[in-house]
Amino acid sequence: DFYLVPLSLKYRYRQPMQRVIESTLARLEAALNLSLQPAEKAAQLDDYDRLRQIAHEVIVKIEAEAQLPHEETLSWNKRIDRLRQVFMQKCEAALSIEPSLNLPARERVYRVQALLEEAEMAGGTDYATLDYEDIYWDTVRLLNFDAIYDGYVAESPTPERFLDTLIRLEREVFRVEHAQPKAPRQACFYIGDPINLKSYLAGYQSDRTGTIDHLSKHLHEVMQSNLNKMSTQAIDL
Repeated sequence: DFYLVPLSLKYRYRQPMQRVIESTLARLEAALNLSLQPAEKAAQLDDYDRLRQIAHEVIVKIEAEAQLPHEETLSWNKRIDRLRQVFMQKCEAALSIEPSLNLPARERVYRVQALLEEAEMAGGTDYATLDYEDIYWDTVRLLNFDAIYDGYVAESPTPERFLDTLIRLEREVFRVEHAQPKAPRQACFYIGDPINLKSYLAGYQSDRTGTIDHLSKHLHEVMQSNLNKMSTQAIDL
């Protein structure tokens, strides 16, 4: 017997966060020169509109850096996916990594970071012309891409989701890997039913990749379901 235990983790702020949201929006708008728009137009925007306006400006700037045309007809998710492919290819090519298209984007990024750290510790003898800081920053950006998508806030407009997205935008705009916490939070856990890997052994022996994919999908669904349960439950903070 060998068990996997699905563990869902959710952070909740312990105080009202509206003022923090507004100040963070204002800081990002100032950095992107969005606060210069006419006052009457700005007054018509709610916080979510302001968030989308900031995100749009960030996407446009990254597209310009990647020398991609600004195709407004594409959905934001497709534009983000296009940027993800560009920077993933750039990182893997810089380290002569053969792309593993079957791996999740996050795992490919972790592999780049691991090899980058190894190369830097070795003194860069194999990659004399490599800009380590530039490549590492691209991996940070890729992890940001992997964690947000258009509609993420709208489908559950909690202070946590709103600020999670704003923090990721701050990382991009102010080029910081770890943004400062906005306020104290409480970590809430949901421990799911254990899954015995023994029941997957026969399938693993006959179809390793298919069994791993099936199990990974099942675990993702279980943990997401438990997160959803936590979202509807009142938790004493």
